[in-house]
Amino acid sequence: MKNEEILESSNSKEARAKRLRYLREELLRISRPEMVKKISGLTNPSLQNWEYAQKGGLSDRGAMLISKGCLSLGIHCPTEWLLNGTGEKPFLVSSDKSYERIPKKIPLIDWKKATSIDYIREKMQFDSKNHVLFTDAVVSDHAFALILKDSSMEPQFPKGTVLIIDPKKSHRDRSFVVAKINNHEELIFRQLIIDGPNHYLKPISPDLENFEMCLLGKEDEIRGILIQARHDYEEE
Repeated sequence: MKNEEILESSNSKEARAKRLRYLREELLRISRPEMVKKISGLTNPSLQNWEYAQKGGLSDRGAMLISKGCLSLGIHCPTEWLLNGTGEKPFLVSSDKSYERIPKKIPLIDWKKATSIDYIREKMQFDSKNHVLFTDAVVSDHAFALILKDSSMEPQFPKGTVLIIDPKKSHRDRSFVVAKINNHEELIFRQLIIDGPNHYLKPISPDLENFEMCLLGKEDEIRGILIQARHDYEEE
């Protein structure tokens, strides 16, 4: 298998399959039955379907299972790389176990209700009624997820993208952020542009190129920055 095929930044099910086979054959160096035996919750039919891009291919949940299992086998393999071919590449974990990156459970928040900090804190309790998902990104205990509802940030962030947001991380120029704007009922997701003392929010969709950037006012507030984005594209 050629390196350029493995490193291809694509989230097609075929590209995901190539990366998964590369992970098992070249990095873990184990057979399919051995991998199933060593990773709890993994089944041979699922692994075979993922490696041969069958029945939808490798899913978000499958990538999380593989990523978590690989840590116990001495390989750090980010889901971002498995799913999209981007971000950190897989690497050996130090034998002294000083490096740990275990998938973390975070709440999936409603956009309108997420304007309330108290609501977000309540969701952190993870009761049975809450929607949750997992991320392997390094985030604080205050991190939460949102599902992008519009096309204002396409093509980089299509509608339906899962946004992993951390309100405890510091923002900087060109960060992607969610913000509470005084005249908006819901949080908005934009790119932050810093020009001297002024902070602006900018949509990146070419369809909105005629819209002026929004200047953040004294009553506006950045509620968190984007740490990870995930999106499953429709199958052809």
